[in-house]
Amino acid sequence: MSLRAIIRIMKVTIDQYVVYRLNFILWRVRVVLNFLIVFFLWSSIYSNRTNALGYSKDEMITYVLAINVVSAIVLSSKAMEVAALIRSGDIINFLLKPISFFAYLLTQEAVDKVVNIAFSVVEISLIVLIFKPHFFIPHSLVNILLAFLFISIGVTLYFFIELGISALSFWVADIWSARFVFWVLVSVLAGTMFPLNILPAPVFQLLLFTPFPYLVYVPIQVYIGTSSLP
Repeated sequence: MSLRAIIRIMKVTIDQYVVYRLNFILWRVRVVLNFLIVFFLWSSIYSNRTNALGYSKDEMITYVLAINVVSAIVLSSKAMEVAALIRSGDIINFLLKPISFFAYLLTQEAVDKVVNIAFSVVEISLIVLIFKPHFFIPHSLVNILLAFLFISIGVTLYFFIELGISALSFWVADIWSARFVFWVLVSVLAGTMFPLNILPAPVFQLLLFTPFPYLVYVPIQVYIGTSSLP
């Protein structure tokens, strides 16, 4: 696909945010509210202590702050829109065009990540300025680089899972229930509410055989530099 086509797709994707900006605003509001709930929950737990569940207060607050950024990068995907294209039959218009549909989807995905990261950075910055939480900054550059590597793995996993769920539209009329179940599992098992290693050891070890911990939990743990990794 030519550079001109890529730029054109990027422009169209950005225009979609402008046209359907209410959807995007509601999505960001949901993300912020979800973050604030988790933030105040763990802040109250650590109000009279400096350590709990194997984490210092700074490590846990860092984990909570990182949830917002990592989730924005990993748990957002244009692949979920493929289902609507399949149900409406509009996907044939993309398949007949002289460009790769997969390349088109990846370009949209990249733009989506950039937009979500930008808003997450702004949101986290405002939260840090308002609440002034103490958070942990790793001293090793290796931890940061490895965290980016695992975030990339999480992005890839989530993209193909969402694409697989969307592909169910070829066989079923409505995939809402399948996507809802997947979102519930992600909310509980990906580490978006709490570090997974506070669960009973057998449950935690079992979870490591699923893709969910590698979406959010593992990248954050690598960044913090704890030993609670697979």
